[in-house]
This record gives sequence, structure tokens and C-alpha cells, in this order.
Amino acid sequence: MSSSAALMRMMKPEEVHESFLFELKGFSAGGALPKEAVELWHREAPELCIGYYEDDRLVARICGTQSSEARYTNSCIYSHEPQGTMVGIHSLVVEQDRRGKGIGTALLKRYLQLIEENLNKVNRVTLVCRERVILYYENRGFQSKGLAEVKVADGTPLFEMECSILRSGNSLF
Repeated sequence: MSSSAALMRMMKPEEVHESFLFELKGFSAGGALPKEAVELWHREAPELCIGYYEDDRLVARICGTQSSEARYTNSCIYSHEPQGTMVGIHSLVVEQDRRGKGIGTALLKRYLQLIEENLNKVNRVTLVCRERVILYYENRGFQSKGLAEVKVADGTPLFEMECSILRSGNSLF
């Protein structure tokens, strides 16, 4: 991880624009979700928008919403169901020059812990990813569920990943 003073916390309402800029920087053309989606995540599910800060500067963030869907779908991206049993992670982005330093892993681990500790109805976390990062998520407790229903504009196949929430004090990774 980083040697700077690091802090993970819920993002503030005034950081929505910065969160959207992270979305644009973190995903190739056609992969970034629209500003309206990012605004909805922050407005409807602020407890699921967590930033990683070094010396008060945002260097990574993770955002999601709750859903009652059986699988990760487009409707998960554009809605939040506070009574849902699934959290869909829509975006985990680490600044380019901070990648490979354990920041994304630390943020994901803390995110899963926060869900386990605070969202009692949630029993699983899902996300979609490109094939090249399946192993990254598998090494962090997620299992591949195969091709996702969600598509990106450029047609690149996405894969659905799922992690069960353990409430018995077991470590996820």
C-alpha cells in the first residue's frame, strides 16, 4: 500500500464531479458510465461510494448500489433498492500512477467489510469486469458466473463476478 497518510471514507456530495472524472479516466472509451449514473450512486447510496485518499487527495474510489435482482443487470446501474440483498459494484478505479500498490485491494477489502458490518440484508456482492481482470477478483474472494448480461458500447464481453458476504467473522481474503 502507500506510505502517505491514507484514509478511506464515504465520499462527500461535493465530490460527485471528481468521482465522475475518475470514471472517465478509469475506463476506455465506451466503458465509462454516464454522469447521471454516477450522480445517482452518490445521491441514492452515499454509503456505498467510498474514496481512498492520500494526503487529502482522492486516488481511488469504489461505488455501488443495492438491488433485489438475481444477477447484475443494467437496471442495477441506474437504481438503488435500499432493501436489496445484493450490492452491485459499478466502478472501482485507482489513479493510473497508483496502480499495483495494493490500494485497490485495500479499498475492496474495506468495502466488503463495511457491507458485512452495516448492510444486514445484503448476502452477496456482484460486479462485471473484462476478462483480463477476472483473476484479480477471483484472488479477492469473487467467483466467475460467466458472461454478463450487461454490455459495453464497444462490444467487449464482460464477465459477472460474485462474492458471498460472510457474517461469521470469516475473512474474505
